[in-house]
Amino acid sequence: MRTTSQHTSLVNVLGVVYLHRKTEDGGDLYLTRFAEPHQEHLEIQNWYEESWFAKHRVRLLGTSSVYRVPTRQIHGTSLDLVVKHNRVGEDVR
Repeated sequence: MRTTSQHTSLVNVLGVVYLHRKTEDGGDLYLTRFAEPHQEHLEIQNWYEESWFAKHRVRLLGTSSVYRVPTRQIHGTSLDLVVKHNRVGEDVR
């Protein structure tokens, strides 16, 4: 792993290089080179801010916690994301 700045680092997992960033809420965001041009869209406040997510999310049929949600418009464009909550590594008590 190589550090790229105070809050980001490069991580190689099974031959795939990810840019790892901590989010404002203390979470983790891993971006491949394909997602790097869309970093601004993927900022947590641009898709997961509580009222935005609640208003715009659409639960995917046949799932319990997988949603499609658009990002806010950034420079005139929006991305549709598929969001699945993952508790891997979370301390569950």
